Amino acid sequence: MAENRISLAAARGNFLTWCITGLLPLQELCKPLYIGQQLTGADGVPGEWYRIYSTNEARAKFGSGSILALMAEQHFNCCDELPLYVSPVNDTASATAAVNTITITGPATDNGAIAIAILDEIYAVGVVTGATADSMAAALAAQLQKNNNLPFTVTVATNVITLTAKNKGPEANWFAPIVSPNFGDALPAGVTVAFNQTTPGTGVIDISPAVAVMMCAWDCIALGTEDEIAVNTFIQLVRQNWRCGVQGDFRDGHVFHSRTDTAGQIAAYGMDRNNPEECVIPVRNGYKYPGYIMAAAMASRVCCTACYDPTRPVQYDNGVLCLLFDERQCTTIWTAEEKRAFYDSGIVNWDVANSRGVRNTSLWIEEPLTTYKYNPLTGAPDGAWQRVESRYATAKFVRDLGWWYRTNYSSHSLVSDGTRIPQGKRAVSPRILQASILAWLRATQIGWTAEDPGQLERMVRVERTNTPNNCDPNRVNVLIDLDLVNQLARIATSIDVSPEFACIPPTAIAA
Repeated sequence: MAENRISLAAARGNFLTWCITGLLPLQELCKPLYIGQQLTGADGVPGEWYRIYSTNEARAKFGSGSILALMAEQHFNCCDELPLYVSPVNDTASATAAVNTITITGPATDNGAIAIAILDEIYAVGVVTGATADSMAAALAAQLQKNNNLPFTVTVATNVITLTAKNKGPEANWFAPIVSPNFGDALPAGVTVAFNQTTPGTGVIDISPAVAVMMCAWDCIALGTEDEIAVNTFIQLVRQNWRCGVQGDFRDGHVFHSRTDTAGQIAAYGMDRNNPEECVIPVRNGYKYPGYIMAAAMASRVCCTACYDPTRPVQYDNGVLCLLFDERQCTTIWTAEEKRAFYDSGIVNWDVANSRGVRNTSLWIEEPLTTYKYNPLTGAPDGAWQRVESRYATAKFVRDLGWWYRTNYSSHSLVSDGTRIPQGKRAVSPRILQASILAWLRATQIGWTAEDPGQLERMVRVERTNTPNNCDPNRVNVLIDLDLVNQLARIATSIDVSPEFACIPPTAIAA
C-alpha cells in the first residue's frame, strides 16, 4: 500500500479495479470467499456476494448466531485488515432444526458453581446449598439467553434447558458444550448436568444460488457445509471456470471444507479423493468446534499467509488457527498413527501447539495438504500439488508473468523465427520471446521457482500455433515446466548427551 500512497481505509471499494489493472501487490488482490447459511429473514440475498469489514457487519447482515456470521468471526480473528467476501444461502424449507437439551438435577448439597462453555464462551451461575434443579436451570438459561451470538435459541421449562439450532439442516447439528471448562471448577455436590440431542437436524442444503458467484475469481473459498454434492460442485466450478486461459490469466482458487467423523473414516474419505484444488480439515465427532468454524479458520489463515508471501509455509507461527484453542488438551488431539493416515490420504494435519515448560493451547496447521496424491492420467504417485503453497506460488508466478507480458509486449506484431525485424518495428518472434522470458526468470525466479540457473533453459518452450489443424496466426504458446523450490517444513534436531561429557563418571552412573 505504501508504494501506492493510499491507505487501506481510503482504498476500500476499489478491489475490482485492482484486479483488472493488476497495479497493486498480490496481498491487495487476495479475495477470500465464505459460503454458508444465513438466518431466515436476514438481509442477505442468495446468489449475491457481499464485501464486509467486521464481524458485527456480518451479524447484522446475515443474523447473529448464523453459520455465516460464526464463520466470518474466524476470518476477522485471523485477518482483520483483509476484507471478506460472503455469499449467503438460505435454509431449505423442508429441513428440520436440531433440538438439544441440558438437564440439571439437584438439589445442591454444597455451595459452588455450575459452569459450561459453548464456543469458548463460559456461562456460570453460583449455587448455594439447597438450590433446586429448577432454579439452577432457570439461572443458567438466563445466562445463555444474554448471548445473541449463540447458534441456538434458548428456552427453559422446569429443570430442562432447550437449545434449538438457529439454522436448519445437518450443518447446524453441532452441540458440544464443555462442563466446568476451567481447571479447578467442579459441579457442587448433589448436582449433575446432562446433554442430549432430542432432534437431529436433517435436510439437504441448496447451494445452487451460490453457483452464480463462482463466475468471479476467489483465492480462498471456505464452505460452511460438508454435503458431498455441494463440495464436489464447487471443486468442479473452480476447475472449469478458472483454468488457465490467455494472457497468463490463471486465477487459482482453492476450496476448504471440513469432514466430521472418526479418524479412520476421514482417512478413508481422503483416499477416495485426488483434487489439487481441495483441502479437507478433519474434525472428530463431538469436538468443541464445529466443522464450518474449522474450515473458515483454515481458509483465512492460508489466504492471509498466501497473500503476503505465497511461497512461505503456513505452519509454525503462520499456521496458528486464528483464536481457536483447546485448553483441556495437555497432549495432542490426534495420535501419531492418525496423523500418518491423514498424511497418506491427503487430509490436513492440525493439532494443539504444545511447548515445553509453558503450556500453549492454540490450534495450528501442521501439514497443509491437498487431497492430490497421484497423476490422474498414469496413476503414478505425484507430489506436485501435495501442499497448498504450491498452488498459490504458481498463481503468483503466472500473475507476475502475465503482468510482465502486458508491460513489455502489448501492441507487438508476432512473426516467425528467422524473420528479419526492421529497426524500430515493434515485433517479436517465439525465439526472441523465449530469450526475453529466460532473462526475466533469471532476474526474478532464482531461489523461488528455480534452484539452478541451468534449469531455466529446460523449463521454457515458446512456439507459434501455425501448424495444420492448429492455426492461429495471432497466438503464441508459452510452455513452462515450473520447478517450485521445496518448502522448509521441518527441522530435525538430534541431541546426544554421552556419559563422556557428563560431570559424573560413567561408573558412578552405573552404581
